[in-house]
Amino acid sequence: MPALIRAAGAERQTIDFFAQPTRGSDTRDSYVRAVCRFCEWCQTVPVALCELQPANVLAYFEHLQESLSAATVRVHASAVRQWLEYLASREVLQANPARDVKAPRRLDIEARTAVMGPELTRRFFASFEAARPGDSNPLLLLRDRALCSVVVCDSLRIGSVIRLAVRDFEENGGRAFLILRERGHRQSRVTCHHHSHLYIRDYIRAARLDPCSHAPLFQSAFPGRSSGSLSGKPLTPSGVGNMLRQRCADFGLPAPGFQLPGYTASAVAAFEPQEEEQAGLTATAAQRALVLVEESTPTALGSPD
Repeated sequence: MPALIRAAGAERQTIDFFAQPTRGSDTRDSYVRAVCRFCEWCQTVPVALCELQPANVLAYFEHLQESLSAATVRVHASAVRQWLEYLASREVLQANPARDVKAPRRLDIEARTAVMGPELTRRFFASFEAARPGDSNPLLLLRDRALCSVVVCDSLRIGSVIRLAVRDFEENGGRAFLILRERGHRQSRVTCHHHSHLYIRDYIRAARLDPCSHAPLFQSAFPGRSSGSLSGKPLTPSGVGNMLRQRCADFGLPAPGFQLPGYTASAVAAFEPQEEEQAGLTATAAQRALVLVEESTPTALGSPD
């Protein structure tokens, strides 16, 4: 717990703020880091929690703009504003000094990262089909092919895909469905494209996963094992990013670019499938984007996991 919070006697209220069930785990983690960073800045000024003024908060937001993007500053501003509002409602502060302080506006109109064209996309998926004598992890090939096909053909976010369990894949009368479990205990049923249906089915059979299991569908592999044994733990966003870069390197394809440096970075690789007469995909599916979100600290290019 930061010293600024301990000095104000707001430990219990701060814990209650982050323990609210309406906030997802990813949002909670980002808010924790944002509040801790704000507390560290206040100690360097120095200013006590009960002495905060709107001018102090505005100075902090301007300080963040020197090293972070506008989108990231808005995340930090939202975390600090809601935290101080909660402390004010619990009578730790007399008022919220960040209530009327505005964060910088984000002026980005379109993505700046180049995308993979249809030809590169066809080569990417065709590389999974080709026999690779030097590849000692055929199970991981099936896993990676299934994961990429779900994101491309079914237009699902990486965050939703890595949270899928084996039981969330259902087959019924030649069709397949994925059960997405979103925030607020909400569920949605998505019909699988026939390509992702076949790829996921082949992967589950090769991995010998129990169709009724609560285990993660797309699991990481044990490091340093040539057999490609699954660990039983879900892939992480950074692990998916490593996998994509490694596969592109193995297949002789350019790796996806990165943008938005700062707290988080987005790696965008738009996989455009083949024409309908060749792959049977719908026209709208040709614009699906594969979005990989990983931590701002670059990770070394290693194994797909």
